Amino acid sequence: MVLLFVPQPKVFAQSNTLGCQAELYRLSVVEEKVPNLTQIDIVGNTNVEQVRTREELLAGKPPYKLIATKEVPTYWQMRVKNTDSASIIGKNATYEVVNPENRTGNPLKKADAKHFGNIQQITACNDGTVVVGEGVALVFSELSQLMVDGTFKAQIQVCVPVNNTQCP
Repeated sequence: MVLLFVPQPKVFAQSNTLGCQAELYRLSVVEEKVPNLTQIDIVGNTNVEQVRTREELLAGKPPYKLIATKEVPTYWQMRVKNTDSASIIGKNATYEVVNPENRTGNPLKKADAKHFGNIQQITACNDGTVVVGEGVALVFSELSQLMVDGTFKAQIQVCVPVNNTQCP
């Protein structure tokens, strides 16, 4: 599964420069690819259960899990001034999956993006700035409708609460 990323206006995203060389307040995506959904993520335990009657079959659990989560522990980084870091560290960015491909079975149509951990300081720079970052978790639902194998694309909008601004 490949994801493309577009920032919300408050963050102006996607510089390829990371760490202390990054432009101030420019969000940089560290990891663009989310781990693949596997059979175990969708079906769960692959043990086969034998049933003898129709009632046993109807009373059984559905074969699909209700949700699956894929995590990217360090999804983005941003260089900020030391004076602003206290208002960012420990908070959470907000995420939204937008513009998923309109293909049948696209798991990103029913995915929610959530923060994974809190915004943390990654490194201190020698110029009065620090690099902060956070991970993202994609929560997939309606897994019983995933019948198509393949690579799917979508965008994730990220809003980082800088200088006490509020994210939607």
